[in-house]
Amino acid sequence: MRPLLTKGVPSMMVDMKEFYSQPEKVEIIGSYLTDALASMEAEMTLRPGDDEEQDPTVLLWLYYFLS
Repeated sequence: MRPLLTKGVPSMMVDMKEFYSQPEKVEIIGSYLTDALASMEAEMTLRPGDDEEQDPTVLLWLYYFLS
């Protein structure tokens, strides 16, 4: 998901649609997105401690996907 988030691929969630039939995978996807959002809001990185600061549009895409 990380490369798709950094590129801002709008169809990412449609591409992942097949995983939504499995509750455990939905939980993993949601957890990853909320963790990435918290890190972006705090440090503008997708993971705490990352050296690579992300573009602000990545934060916008996270809000979009989580909505």
